[in-house]
Amino acid sequence: MFSKLSFNVDKKTFSRFLLLAPYLIITILLIVIPLILVFIKPFQPTVDSSTNESIAISNNWSFLGTTIWEKIGLSFLVAIIVTIICVVIGYAFAYFLSLSKSLPAKIFAISLMTSPMWISFLIKLVGLKEIFDFINGQANSTYGLIYTIIALVYVNLPTFVLTIYTFLNTIPKNLLEASKDLGKNCVQTFFQVILPYTKNAVFSGITLIFLPTLTTAGVTQFMDNSNNGELIGSILLDKGLEGTASQIALARVATLSLVVCLIILVLWSIAVLIPKSIKHYKKMKKDNLNA
Repeated sequence: MFSKLSFNVDKKTFSRFLLLAPYLIITILLIVIPLILVFIKPFQPTVDSSTNESIAISNNWSFLGTTIWEKIGLSFLVAIIVTIICVVIGYAFAYFLSLSKSLPAKIFAISLMTSPMWISFLIKLVGLKEIFDFINGQANSTYGLIYTIIALVYVNLPTFVLTIYTFLNTIPKNLLEASKDLGKNCVQTFFQVILPYTKNAVFSGITLIFLPTLTTAGVTQFMDNSNNGELIGSILLDKGLEGTASQIALARVATLSLVVCLIILVLWSIAVLIPKSIKHYKKMKKDNLNA
């Protein structure tokens, strides 16, 4: 009996492994190995292809000067601003749309909001830039970081709206009715029922906007004609292109990528892991006191 049960468990485990094997292989080949190579590169000496001389490891890190740190800080600031704007506008739009009783109106509004997702990324930016040039009365008139922020909001807003709207439509009606029966008005219901229910969707939407915006490349060069308007994503792209012909540039872009990843990891730990750890610690402490 025991051996038969053990055989069934092993068979079930083996079946699960077979199902997961393709995903594990893809993850290892396309994510784990490239990340390991990127993280190792900054700690390896490079060779100058023109002179065949070995370059010290410190040269990889000396690239991180004041200008680079300013660009990293500016990129984080732009990502935060874009995320806040998308959250405020996107949540309000999705919430009021979910209250609509007209199905055709919902379909039309969602189609209109998500229409920028139907076409090429570059074409979207071309159309937006043409609008600004028409308003300003001349070609290539978009100078300043504000145009980059507007373009990033324009590109990312549909993603956030779809994320929140899908979640709002899953709210059980009995929760809203219970809140109404308890004498709560619309504002109280929103903050005490709807907002807590959709907090996971909001966090997912913030992640989907903040991370791509932080390392975006191409939008800055296209929308902002200023000489110093590039963000860290553009620098990563430029150095990455140089890395195809230069080991020094490749080591530097790997170093910069490692630094940006570490900063993101620290911020994620502060925003997610530390609060969860504190909450878990308080819960365990409370359980021990009750016991």
